[in-house]
Amino acid sequence: MSRQDRREELLRIFFPPLPTQIEAEPEGPQRPLVAWPELTMEEVERKVMAAKPWKAPGDDGLPAMVAERRMGKVLSLVSFDVSIQRCFQGETAAEAGGDGLPGETLRWVDAFCSERTASIEVNGYRSPQKPLPQAGLPQGSPLSSILFLFFNADLVQTSISTTEGAIAFVDDYSAWVEAIIERALAWARRSGETLESNKTALIHYTRSATRGSKGSFAKVLGVVLDAELRYKQHIAEAATNSLSVAMHLRRLQGLSPRVAGQLFTTAVAPAMDYACNVRTHAYGERETAWLSQAQAVGAQAVTGAFGSVATVVAEAEANTQPLLQRRARAVAKTWISLRTFPRNTCWRG
Repeated sequence: MSRQDRREELLRIFFPPLPTQIEAEPEGPQRPLVAWPELTMEEVERKVMAAKPWKAPGDDGLPAMVAERRMGKVLSLVSFDVSIQRCFQGETAAEAGGDGLPGETLRWVDAFCSERTASIEVNGYRSPQKPLPQAGLPQGSPLSSILFLFFNADLVQTSISTTEGAIAFVDDYSAWVEAIIERALAWARRSGETLESNKTALIHYTRSATRGSKGSFAKVLGVVLDAELRYKQHIAEAATNSLSVAMHLRRLQGLSPRVAGQLFTTAVAPAMDYACNVRTHAYGERETAWLSQAQAVGAQAVTGAFGSVATVVAEAEANTQPLLQRRARAVAKTWISLRTFPRNTCWRG
């Protein structure tokens, strides 16, 4: 295959064409125009300086999704990816207009999604710029995540109850409803999306021991959900990933204990503790021992101690917070946040 053929094939895979038939968006109620005050340079600078460049914005942000157990009920969870590159330009502008954005902003959004080009570089060869008739939203732009909210608004905006609900984070979409497939397919036909079957997971939750989807897993915002909600697979993956990061930290030579401790706090500990408040009920002695291996290797990397040194001693010398204390702190933080009113509510005076 020549370089030209490889370039054309990669462009075809990365930027697939739209379906030949796209259903028109049905007429619906229009919201009133939203006030659109001009941003000042001081506001932009304040937000840019407040952003943390070393981590994703915000905390874990994982909602505590608790479904009531009803006799004879089956809760189904479907999870799939929605491609940002396949955002239909007209659908994005139509959804933004329906949410009350002014016409000047809509024209800017239309121009933002138009007349884009792409170039593929393979083995040192860079192809010339090629216009993309349908390129969707650029993944590297901070505006893409905002415009994507308008694009999939029809799919995500739904009430949350014991029988239905939906959550979305960037291009990951998860829903627990009784009849979601037809709704998702109808949205895909209107928006020009294609739902990939290899990235789609469906799990049925039930109280019955003989019904359900045993052996099925779905990853929602980095949390591996199984049909029995035991989180064993997720804990095993967290232990494996954190141990790998700790081993990489121990291989680094010439680091001072202070720098090594900072790397442990910013790299090893988050790999162990991510979403620990969701799976705290699933911890036993065996699961805790899995994660303790990464804790021990990380503490040894900070202090340079031998592998025979007890984990408690290495933690004290490295001045690292023990695993159980970090887990208890995360659970307490979640418990407090669930029982605290937001700052902008009237109940806080």
